[in-house]
Amino acid sequence: MTQFKYRMIVQYDGTRYWGWQYQPHGPTVQGTLEEKMRMILNYPVRLTGAGRTDAGVHADYQVAHFYLPRPIDTTRLCRSLNSVLPWDVRVRALERVPPNFHARFSALWKEYVYQVYTGEVTPPYLYPYVWSLPVVLNFGAMVEAAQDLVGTYNYAPFGKGLQPGQEAVRTVLWARWDNRHPLYVFHIACPGFLRGMVRYIVGLLVEIGMGRKPADAVRRILVEQLHDWVRLKAPPQGLRLAYIAYPPDRLYPENHR
Repeated sequence: MTQFKYRMIVQYDGTRYWGWQYQPHGPTVQGTLEEKMRMILNYPVRLTGAGRTDAGVHADYQVAHFYLPRPIDTTRLCRSLNSVLPWDVRVRALERVPPNFHARFSALWKEYVYQVYTGEVTPPYLYPYVWSLPVVLNFGAMVEAAQDLVGTYNYAPFGKGLQPGQEAVRTVLWARWDNRHPLYVFHIACPGFLRGMVRYIVGLLVEIGMGRKPADAVRRILVEQLHDWVRLKAPPQGLRLAYIAYPPDRLYPENHR
């Protein structure tokens, strides 16, 4: 049977959800989307996401693909979905893609962003999207430490709960801080992240900024594999999946309906 493959770009506020991936005992973004798609299309759809986000983590640019037995008007489906989805899940775009596209395995790299707010009083409109941490941070030390993340290393110390034999070597393309005092914004890009990796990295960088860890902690952890030095996991609400890049040959140049 002929099947047609589609790509969906999704934006969500993860506060109310137990993450992206379907779970039987709690609301997830994937489960919510699949329920509404089945209602509109009268057809069971299974989404394959680019990656999991943990409970409470947000996304500006989550990507998923799915199959349908017939071609659809993607603009119409996008509008229909957004009319029935809860306010905290939005479909940004929907397009047909070639058979060799895969939301996860076709990705070149992903970028995550983490926000830390150090003001004494966190504004209510920011509170669900930042780590509220009213302390003084050594921004220069955090910037220098972030540079030590760039390159190819074994990131096992930042990937708690790894399965036996799981590959932990990763290549970080960039890692940098923006200073918008009292808001500090961390950007990191990598072809693939270990589960919890970004949150443990941010936790360590904040400890460096607070003077609780030495300035060369990142380099020493990666070179010497100092697992015990990585303990603080930044809370989920400050994290969001910001972007996923794909090669042009895995995408049609225009939306095929």
